Amino acid sequence: MIPKEIRDRLQKQLNPFEKFTDLLTGVDDRQDMMIALLYEIALLLSGQSPEAAPGIEFPGIEFPSGMQVYTPLKAEPIDLMKNVAALTTDVIHPNCLADCMMALRMVIIVNNGFDQQVSMQVIGNTQDIPASGTFQIGTPVNIAAGAKAAYGIKIEEWMPYIGVDITPAVNPTTGTVNAVAILQLQGG
Repeated sequence: MIPKEIRDRLQKQLNPFEKFTDLLTGVDDRQDMMIALLYEIALLLSGQSPEAAPGIEFPGIEFPSGMQVYTPLKAEPIDLMKNVAALTTDVIHPNCLADCMMALRMVIIVNNGFDQQVSMQVIGNTQDIPASGTFQIGTPVNIAAGAKAAYGIKIEEWMPYIGVDITPAVNPTTGTVNAVAILQLQGG
């Protein structure tokens, strides 16, 4: 266990980020303190309290076996279009754009229930305004009648708000189209 006086001194002198920066820049060359700090960071990332965790003994540092850091992830679906029917070849704009500011990854899934082919164009914006001021992301993807398609957003295509425009190739006579954005977020 790290002696209480050392732990108290570390907590009062510098916050963990300052301590870590000092270690990486070579300002603090004390290996025992670096290992202790990295151990505490690993405990904090795994959700454990450094005081309640098995400890480090001085001299001779020992780590508990099988220690893993786990960051829970969750998927959050956002309906961009739901059961939209169209009888023209006009562009169908989404009802809303997905807020991607906290997303780690994102995929857009379009289900073309029309009896005609559609073109899916991923769009992005700096605000949640789906019909004006949007930017095209990537190239349009054609989706056959009755088929589905997915588009994963690459890091260089990221924008704060992302959605999809759908354009039928020929006037559909039956069916609807649905589009959903699935965001991968941290949390449980």
